[in-house]
Amino acid sequence: MKLVWNGPAFVSAIRGTIAGNLPDAGEHLRDVMKQLIGIQGPPRSDPWEPPHIDTGALEKDIDFAVDTATLTVTVGSTLDYAVYLEEGTDRMEPRPFLARTLVAWGDEAALLILHTP
Repeated sequence: MKLVWNGPAFVSAIRGTIAGNLPDAGEHLRDVMKQLIGIQGPPRSDPWEPPHIDTGALEKDIDFAVDTATLTVTVGSTLDYAVYLEEGTDRMEPRPFLARTLVAWGDEAALLILHTP
């Protein structure tokens, strides 16, 4: 029996699978993040808990983008104040929702990325 190494074809197939599955992982993380911050206020959220809905702008702005060239998916918000909620400020303790989502659901997202039919 002759063993043939198809390294480049194998790498190409793996990259194709990952690239094709990145949107599923992005959707999943986006939806979990929206659910995490989907509690209607008042009251406002406590420090170190995800933010509650005030105007609804943050929840509406959370989305994802896929870059198949680098095999990355970016999930988050483009609103200026999202980083203040996540990291806190001099006057406010953090209300993390980005890191909390990745810690709790990152493994599941990775499995979605690597899933083969």
